[in-house]
Amino acid sequence: MIEPPQRESYDIVVIGAGPAGASSAQAAAQKGAKVLIIDRRQRIGVPVQCADFVPQWISRYVQFSSKCVLQTIETMVTHLPDKISYEMRSPGYMLDRSLFDKELVASAIVSGAKISIETRAMGLSSEGLVVEQGSKKEMIRSKVFIGADGVHSFISRCIGQPSPKTIVALQYEVVLPKPQNHVEVFFHKDYEGGYAWFFPKGRTANVGMGVIPQKTTLLLKLTDHFLDYLVESKRLSGVEIIAKTGGSIPCEKPRKTVFENILLVG
Repeated sequence: MIEPPQRESYDIVVIGAGPAGASSAQAAAQKGAKVLIIDRRQRIGVPVQCADFVPQWISRYVQFSSKCVLQTIETMVTHLPDKISYEMRSPGYMLDRSLFDKELVASAIVSGAKISIETRAMGLSSEGLVVEQGSKKEMIRSKVFIGADGVHSFISRCIGQPSPKTIVALQYEVVLPKPQNHVEVFFHKDYEGGYAWFFPKGRTANVGMGVIPQKTTLLLKLTDHFLDYLVESKRLSGVEIIAKTGGSIPCEKPRKTVFENILLVG
């Protein structure tokens, strides 16, 4: 078997340029480590697979510009299956996640990290990480590898870790007739194992739902019914969809995150 050619070696290679990966890379680079981030996407921050709401305390740990904030949030209203609703103070931000992710990666690079986009992890062994960029395969050696490649982590699979429990989510971005400064979460017996959300962000809102994987075939119908309810309850004047996304949401934390020279984050 012919070994792929080798790139230069690093102290730390981070697989995945989302918030966890970028933050890890920045922290390591600031301490003087030689860091490389790889990401399989063509553009950092795209596609967005997030409802975009984060608590205000995130600003204690991550620096980002005001341009990333689409709207501030003051309260969260939780609607329970028995039709009782609770409102609680929940200061936070609705983010432009694409810009947010790009800013975090930019901060890591300014701190000294390198990045390689359109680069897919293909194999991990004691020799290093095999990556593919276009038609070219290379071996990258590193003292430490950080798997920050999401809920369906390739690095996690390489070290034999079981997939986490997840719910399957569908989200629409819809036009919002009037602004509101609170987010809403809905629990219902039909949303088995999950919930629905209505998160305003200026002139639009993220409307979505997550359910257990066994109910995936019902997700589209349930989400459409939820949209109808939002119209009936006057939260929306109609359903005008300008974007759609979906994905898996982890429902449990990893049982273990450190494996010799491999760390799982995010």
